[in-house]
Amino acid sequence: MFRRTIQIIVVDDQSLLRFGICTLLKTSTESFCVEEVDNVRALRCSLHVLQPDILLVTSRALRPEIATNIVLLQSDCSQMRIVLLAEARETDVYTLRSVGIAGIICHDEAATVLLAALMSVIQGECWFSPQILSSLLSGKARSPVTQLTAREQEVLALLATGKRNVELAQVLSVSVRTIEFHIHNILTKLGVRSRLEATRQFYQHQHTT
Repeated sequence: MFRRTIQIIVVDDQSLLRFGICTLLKTSTESFCVEEVDNVRALRCSLHVLQPDILLVTSRALRPEIATNIVLLQSDCSQMRIVLLAEARETDVYTLRSVGIAGIICHDEAATVLLAALMSVIQGECWFSPQILSSLLSGKARSPVTQLTAREQEVLALLATGKRNVELAQVLSVSVRTIEFHIHNILTKLGVRSRLEATRQFYQHQHTT
């Protein structure tokens, strides 16, 4: 039976780690075509050519703005699914899910688990290590909206209705400059780059509360 080749790019700044992961993928029984890149900037320059099915990237390679970099990468290659290699304790699951991450695999997982996770993702599913799911189900992975002050949440709620800055200022009886200050803080705390992304997180938060 014919099996199509799955294009995967592995991204990390440590050559030894990249080599180990790439060797594992290339020697597996699955039909993987593997490329490796050592940084996100170089990756973004080549995504339009490589057009991978899966991007397997470490959290270290995406720092300091992990969620923002995920959004940028997906805008560069919309059909690509992103799987993150990370430590459970450093992972803001809710934020990463809100920006469309397809999977999060902890560093201490077995090689067979990594392969199984990648195959699940390529079939359109999401895959998360048990530690990540446990954190999510226990409520430890809180919505980033809860990090906003009461005033910022008020601004975000109005922002989600499509109002412009001038209209927000009129409703809240403050200056446009104050509104711009609040919006800047909101985008920073939510780890997003646009009002549209902030609005999406607001409605996801509303849906889960």
